[in-house]
Amino acid sequence: MVTERLQLFKVAVLATLLIPRTDPAQPRSIDDFFRDFSAEWVRHDPFIAILTRYFDGKEQERLERQLMPQTLVYRRDRIHRAKQGLAELGKFHRSKMTEPQRISADVMQWQLQIIVDEEPYLDYRFPLEQYQGANVNLINDLIVRHPLVTARDADNSAFS
Repeated sequence: MVTERLQLFKVAVLATLLIPRTDPAQPRSIDDFFRDFSAEWVRHDPFIAILTRYFDGKEQERLERQLMPQTLVYRRDRIHRAKQGLAELGKFHRSKMTEPQRISADVMQWQLQIIVDEEPYLDYRFPLEQYQGANVNLINDLIVRHPLVTARDADNSAFS
């Protein structure tokens, strides 16, 4: 699950890295979609925000004080957001995209579909697992993954 989240994030970031915001009067471009969808996805995934330092300022600090929800409600919301992303991605014509945009769209579609395909198996999760359970992820999030570069990072990692 962590690997899937990171893959989705990497594709979205690569697709949006140096893309300037287009004129709001113009129709939304695929580049706008990649950038906006990626930012919204990261807002719902504190782990990615913390690991990558995706945002700046107060928004990043707010996310650094959160833990990734481990609830059925969160997983269903994530699937819903993936379905919305697929629907919006489907509105763009691949024939009008550049080759890098097509590849990014194909990979994003594939990764979002993997998330959507989890839905029938939500009841098969176990809270305690050797590699991905809460018993492992919580410790890794608090001790290993949370960067400690500044004194404020230490305060944020304590989730005080």
